[in-house]
Amino acid sequence: MTNKLTIPTKISLLRIPLAVLFFVLIWNEYLGWALAVFLFAAISDLVDGYIAKNKGMESALGRIVDPVSDRIFIISAFIVVFLGPLKDTMSLWVLIAVVSQDILLGIFGIVTYIIKGKSLPKSSIPGKIATLCQAIFIPIILLINIFDFRLILTPFEIAVIITSLISGGHHLYMWISIWRSNARS
Repeated sequence: MTNKLTIPTKISLLRIPLAVLFFVLIWNEYLGWALAVFLFAAISDLVDGYIAKNKGMESALGRIVDPVSDRIFIISAFIVVFLGPLKDTMSLWVLIAVVSQDILLGIFGIVTYIIKGKSLPKSSIPGKIATLCQAIFIPIILLINIFDFRLILTPFEIAVIITSLISGGHHLYMWISIWRSNARS
């Protein structure tokens, strides 16, 4: 595993300015362009993961940059959808579930790294499922607004909330395991 700035890490870093662009596009109601940017960001996440794993370009920096840039993009997407011109599309509970999970786990992760010297645990199946639900939810909101059709979003919101809570619980369990394993050593 290398520490240099690899192609997958550069692709991951690209999602941070894409998050800003997405925010601006939504705020200015360029929903079609926002959808294109969102889909491009989602595809870039798949591409950087594929390259890192299959081309031997995994890096310590990439293990940090990839999830952080993903979460910056997702959090900003949920915030702008809730606060921006689409504000009546999503319930507050969805925003709270997604953002609070990431903030709490981010804080806990940083504290664990600083105090224990342990880095982020590898991504988990519950985390991937939660991210997938979140990544499907935002385009659905954009599509119903672009094409002006009605869709009951409650089942999608419930899926996002439940998977976010399960993922948060699982990540918390992983962090607690790191603390306990260090306490025994």
